[in-house]
Amino acid sequence: MRGSELAEAMASAVDRIVSAREGTSALDRAIKAIVVTIGHFGGKDATSYLKACRAEMVMRDIPEDRLLAGFPWVAMSGIHAEVRAESRTQEEFEGRLLEKYRNDDALRLSKREFMEWVETPEKGRNASVLLREFEEHFARLLALDRTVLDTSRVLLFVKSVDVRDREQVGLLLETDDELTGDWAVVKGVCSRVDKQRD
Repeated sequence: MRGSELAEAMASAVDRIVSAREGTSALDRAIKAIVVTIGHFGGKDATSYLKACRAEMVMRDIPEDRLLAGFPWVAMSGIHAEVRAESRTQEEFEGRLLEKYRNDDALRLSKREFMEWVETPEKGRNASVLLREFEEHFARLLALDRTVLDTSRVLLFVKSVDVRDREQVGLLLETDDELTGDWAVVKGVCSRVDKQRD
């Protein structure tokens, strides 16, 4: 079966499933688009898969947590049961999916690649955007590397911030001459720095 025939067959199968379910809700249309464009998730490139799913959800104005509800319709048989059964929240779901299929993920980062990205000077982004990129890069590390680097995550983030904002971010994150370890505080500081820049 050629690629176009396979895509048509998958779209037809999804149409039948969607018709049997709730009709043509935004989630159903998103599921169909995901299957047609990137196919069913089969355990390869989990990061790319989640990124494409998030893009569909944003484009169709569907809350991200609904991806968890639609996952069984876009995953190959057996995969959704393993990951979904262990996940109560969207964050847990994505974490388990990435962890379980990390070795087959083309976008996985080595510790060395992550550190090179952190030390790249002048990324040219505001603090909040850089924070999201930092979190994405950090999530792409192997679990062991994330565990090792977690204790210095705030310091690594401060090192990754552009020079123009680094001192201010560092000062705002200091408590009793130490950097805070509270990631929620880091997010708040980034928003504050960005607002002051505008």
